Amino acid sequence: MASMKDVAQEAGVSIGTVSGVLNGKKTIKPQNYRRVMDAVQKLDYRPNMLARSLRTNITGSIGLIIPDITNPYYPELARGVEDMARKAGVTLFLCNSDRDVDKEWGYAQALAQKQVDGIIIAKPHISLEQLNMLRRKCRIVLVDGTAEQLGEFDLVNVDNRSGAASAIDLLLSYGHRKIAFVGGIIESQSMQDRLDAYRSVLEKSGIPYRPEWVKECNYSWHSGRAAALELLKAPGPHPTAFFVGNDIMALGVVRGIHDCGLRVPEDVSVCGFDDIAMAELAFPALTTVRQPKYEIGCQSAQLLLERICGVQQGDIVHRVLETAVVLRKTVSWAPQS
Repeated sequence: MASMKDVAQEAGVSIGTVSGVLNGKKTIKPQNYRRVMDAVQKLDYRPNMLARSLRTNITGSIGLIIPDITNPYYPELARGVEDMARKAGVTLFLCNSDRDVDKEWGYAQALAQKQVDGIIIAKPHISLEQLNMLRRKCRIVLVDGTAEQLGEFDLVNVDNRSGAASAIDLLLSYGHRKIAFVGGIIESQSMQDRLDAYRSVLEKSGIPYRPEWVKECNYSWHSGRAAALELLKAPGPHPTAFFVGNDIMALGVVRGIHDCGLRVPEDVSVCGFDDIAMAELAFPALTTVRQPKYEIGCQSAQLLLERICGVQQGDIVHRVLETAVVLRKTVSWAPQS
């Protein structure tokens, strides 16, 4: 088992610096903090959190609230948070809100009552007032927050507009001009950003925006299937491609296309968003926009721990991670009409 001396040697700093990082000393230089934390991770060093809490009033525990444990996107994010917390010797409490604002607020209050040092909330639904009440008791980091929260709280997001624009550009490059958008709840900032990018790219390409081809769903594959059936069975011209706001709904769209007697991608192309593990395992394998899910978890946990230990001070931090299109088998050339 690694010792504090081993960590100091690996990081190239003194034992006193390692001790200062692990005990929340506020005078540690940011670069030394990161070198120590990298060494802690590499050596799997576990400090004595009980002794640390007695000296600094740090409890050595944090909370993570996610909206849907059944969506494979969130377990990958949670794993990043868990790994960072474990490497730092911190206990993680995981809560699933089911996208219910009352449940989310109840969990947030319960975590605060347990005196956790900080809470990460993914896609928060509680109000700005509730968030402000919460941060009087502990540190807060948000994942996939709103524009309203941007200047108020530390945030870790991805560039949703760029990711969505790349997806639409891909479909356009394959000759598609009849592109539908199937999204989650549009009040979500990330989904609104994806919808805005969809509309903007179409209009810049001289393609009229058709509001009847925009469907708001509840993030489930059932709702994605229902949206595809509705659009493909409606009278008039049908979409030849779907851009879908998450992979779970995208897989539902693929199912709906097949249920209409059509083929993917020969008749209709589909592009999702997230790049969950099932995207590659699906048949045909799903073309999608990759989010760095694990890295989002790691970055949000690192930011929270830096706030707790006093290494990160001052201005609100907004970290934006990049996305990338992953071309697989559900996108092909638009059929000739």
